[in-house]
Amino acid sequence: AVVSFHSLEDRIVKRFFDPDKGGPTASRHLPQVEAEPRRWQPVAKAVKPGAAELARNPRSRSAVLRSGTRSSLAARPVNRRGLGVPDYRSAE
Repeated sequence: AVVSFHSLEDRIVKRFFDPDKGGPTASRHLPQVEAEPRRWQPVAKAVKPGAAELARNPRSRSAVLRSGTRSSLAARPVNRRGLGVPDYRSAE
């Protein structure tokens, strides 16, 4: 589970949980290609604070909770560029 407080953080979390979403689609003229199994299965939709939580804690208004269950597939390297994370090593 991941809690994000800013839209840019939330975008990184969404891209990590589903890296293939929004990518190029196959041509309808080419043979059907089987989709690769997902490494993360979403547990539920994003959870935002309710009215009672906002009344007690107004700063929670920007919080978003996302969660997923890891599948049995092997992990693959993280594509920082695909997640939209800057490469801090090249900043020197």
